[in-house]
Amino acid sequence: MTLFRNLSIKKKLLLIIAVTSISTVILGFSAYMVFDIISIKKELKKNALLNAKLISQYAIAPLIFNYPEEAEDILAKLSTMPSVLYATITDKNDYLFAQYQKSPSDKEIISTKRLKQIVFKDNSLYIFHEIKKDNKIYGHLYMRYSDDTIRNRIYYNLTVILIIVPILLLLIILFAFRLQKIISEPIHYLANITKAISEKQDLSIQIIPYGNDEIGILYKNFNELIKQLSIKESQRDKAEENLRLLNQELEEKIKIRTHDLLKAKDIAEKATLYKSEFLAKMSHEIRTPLGAVIGLIYLLEKTKLDKQQFDYVKKTQNSANHLLQVINEILDFTKIESGKIELESTEFSLKSIIQDLCNYASINSLDKEIEVLLDNDPNIPNQLIGDPLRLKQILLNLISNAIKFTEKGSIIIKLSLINKTKNTCTIEFSVIDTGIGIKENQLSKLFQDFTQADMTTTRKYGGTGLGLSISNRFITMMGGKIEVKSEFGKGSNFMFSLQFPISSTKPKIEDNKLPKKLHKINLLLVDNNKLSREVMEKYLTHLGLEYFSAKNEDDAYHALQKEQYDVLFFDAHDKNKNNYDFIKQLNSLSDNKPNKPKIIVVTRLSDERNYKELDYDIDNILIKPINESILFDTIVSLFENEYSEITKKQHNNTKYPKGFNQIIGAKILVAEDDLINQQIIFELLNSEGFEVIIASNGKECIEKFATEKNVDLILMDIQMPEMDGIEATKYIRENYKNIAVKIVALSADVIAETRVKIQQAGIDDYLTKPIDVDELFKTLLKWIPAKKTATQKTTLPVTTKTRIKLTDTDEISYSEGLTRVANNKDLYIKLLKDFVKSQQHLVNEITEFVENSEFDKAREKVHKLKGASGNLGLKKLHKTAEACQKLIEEKTYNTALANTLTILKNRLSSVTDKLQKDIGLD
Repeated sequence: MTLFRNLSIKKKLLLIIAVTSISTVILGFSAYMVFDIISIKKELKKNALLNAKLISQYAIAPLIFNYPEEAEDILAKLSTMPSVLYATITDKNDYLFAQYQKSPSDKEIISTKRLKQIVFKDNSLYIFHEIKKDNKIYGHLYMRYSDDTIRNRIYYNLTVILIIVPILLLLIILFAFRLQKIISEPIHYLANITKAISEKQDLSIQIIPYGNDEIGILYKNFNELIKQLSIKESQRDKAEENLRLLNQELEEKIKIRTHDLLKAKDIAEKATLYKSEFLAKMSHEIRTPLGAVIGLIYLLEKTKLDKQQFDYVKKTQNSANHLLQVINEILDFTKIESGKIELESTEFSLKSIIQDLCNYASINSLDKEIEVLLDNDPNIPNQLIGDPLRLKQILLNLISNAIKFTEKGSIIIKLSLINKTKNTCTIEFSVIDTGIGIKENQLSKLFQDFTQADMTTTRKYGGTGLGLSISNRFITMMGGKIEVKSEFGKGSNFMFSLQFPISSTKPKIEDNKLPKKLHKINLLLVDNNKLSREVMEKYLTHLGLEYFSAKNEDDAYHALQKEQYDVLFFDAHDKNKNNYDFIKQLNSLSDNKPNKPKIIVVTRLSDERNYKELDYDIDNILIKPINESILFDTIVSLFENEYSEITKKQHNNTKYPKGFNQIIGAKILVAEDDLINQQIIFELLNSEGFEVIIASNGKECIEKFATEKNVDLILMDIQMPEMDGIEATKYIRENYKNIAVKIVALSADVIAETRVKIQQAGIDDYLTKPIDVDELFKTLLKWIPAKKTATQKTTLPVTTKTRIKLTDTDEISYSEGLTRVANNKDLYIKLLKDFVKSQQHLVNEITEFVENSEFDKAREKVHKLKGASGNLGLKKLHKTAEACQKLIEEKTYNTALANTLTILKNRLSSVTDKLQKDIGLD
């Protein structure tokens, strides 16, 4: 096609005429030959059919009277027809009666039984005709004709075409050559004119008029176009000049706009940086004191408390944990929005997560008439691979909401195995409650950020409205989708399904496999709640135990009278029944039995103490919700006299991971600048039997690491004065390469940038403040080599209880300071003395740093003073330090800062004098 486009008009016209003419001639002669052959075939068929009919008429008599010789004579007359090659006459049974062959080589090649009446095939014409009279068939005639007639006609036509066609084509080309000039020459002339105009850039050239046809019109239009172009050229020159001026103006505007955009981009980047820094700072500032609160509550809970004190401690602990959850939700939301959160993929125990969630549900539903049930499919694999922290966070949020919005009834934590392959399993998680429910028109906005069902719900129950939104995003990141079914006033069902890879690590022992001798245990289950009873029945069936299920006390009485039972499980959840009398009657009824059954009471945590105080013979008390593992361990402990970790669920905050006793006695170096945090970590680890060394900053940490021997682990705070945790870690890694000590970071700063810095510095692991005791113990077990033998826990030196009387003033709130150290008066006085000794020359140091424009160092000092004074209840000093820090952060030494430093120095002197008077100083 490209070659054709590049040809001249003359050659194109000749080629078009030649191709068209040749195609027409060839198609015409081809059509003629086709129609001629068709007509010859029709004529041949017609003549052959007439001959067949004529021969058939003559052959009737020989067939009737059986004279084959006469039939042969009839066929012999076909020799006068050169085109007949072969013919036969058969009788009515298709046996050969007479035959004719033009030559011995002419033989039958098609079975007569397969022939139609007349057909062309294999260069021959075949005829099959019935020999009949009065519709009675006497035989058949078969004939074969040669196609020589058709072939001869084809040869003849081809000869004519080969002679006539070249002549016609020659004449056509001669006429085309003459006629094409009528079109090609005017066009060629126009092309030369346009070439001349282009080369000379002369728009004054005009074309001589040609005629009134299309080419003539083209000439006229071309002349008009040249005239218009001449006019436009002058206008174009003016427009180009205007455009040049506009371009100059536009370039100036672009430069200004680009400068503005770069400035805006710089502002946006700085805003993002400030946002991250603000997030880190706020995380540190909020979580650090909150960590102190939670840590002190933990230490306080381990002391002897009366019932009222214990109640206060638990409520304070719940409030602190709630505040921590709100902070975590806001930080998680910020990280998700900025795309700085990633899911982990690690091996975890699903059983452990569910156990923690059940403990949480039991504790947090104490004040409500709620029965918490766990319906866990026993076929779900325990060791999975995924992000256990996020999974636990999702379920914890759903369970918290269920408890929050349910005053009475039940909450069901349900796990169902949807699908399982060799390497993966799909689990559906459901949290079902009988709470207030959700209106249908509110379901669509349920997972929006900062949104609850309605404002009434927010006002009554509180909450940020972020929990479900964050859970929804985590589930989506894990490849699932959360759904909710709810009926207003009747409850809600939140459900989602996730697929997990199954861990290839095989457990050391097979889970929940009872010894063979325990398979014959006969068990009586008494439970008024149908759903709870069905869950227990599922667990018992999976364990392979025989049992009888009683739906009420009367059924239990009848069952005990008829049969001997080894174990009696009694669910004492119904407060409307007199459960104590029932247990008493069970004991009296069992006294007459030869083997008294063991009685297990299943109840809520709030009722545990009541059953403990009964004088009746209760073998064990199980706290709802219970799972198959608890059931298994309870039975084993009852009949095997073996220790079981889960025989009775413990609800204190300390959970020792397996093998923890093998690291007790390890030496741990703690780098922490906050005095209260130092005390909390020291008491926490020292009370568990660890040797603890405290360093107040990174520089001191390096010094103590250099002098101490056999340090097993360093807990390194990230933000410290003089030298922070990252700098200290880098120094240790570079200068003590032969010592492979493990370093775990401690920080309230949880943003992704901090985690990256921690990893790059060579820190092995990360613990977020406030420190979770469970996570701390797991981390210690993870990184401390199990080379230590279990030792007796060391204890803090016993101090004589002080009799110093402390009275609050406007300047100092001793009561507030005592609260922060769990009312440990000796510890508090010790901290006050340490404060005075360490802060005497602090303001002079701060002033010197400010005068030398070393504002960062000054800020670290005043920040430390602010934190210490606030934690110890030195109110006025704390406020002055806070004001001073804000002025130092402006990094300008002015009159306001100088005056504030003077006030700070006077306040510190006043506090020192006051403490000297109240508590006395060495």
